[in-house]
Amino acid sequence: MVASGVAGRDLGPANLTIYPSRPLTTTMTACKSQKRAKSDKRIDKALAELSNGQFQSIWGAARTNNVSRITLLRRRDGGKSRPES
Repeated sequence: MVASGVAGRDLGPANLTIYPSRPLTTTMTACKSQKRAKSDKRIDKALAELSNGQFQSIWGAARTNNVSRITLLRRRDGGKSRPES
């Protein structure tokens, strides 16, 4: 079905909805930096617990603190986080 406008002009399908386009520029949110800060705190806590002897394995410290085992190994061996590098 086609809707008719004034003076018989064709307005296209009656159920056609036109949405405004997205803005061309995007902005970064602060959410990632807050997320990264929390993650860095968990990693630092896991490293401190490892050095205090609370955990005997990287795996246990990583699992308890909800961090990646690989990231924990890299940081223990002197690797830097992305903002530090």
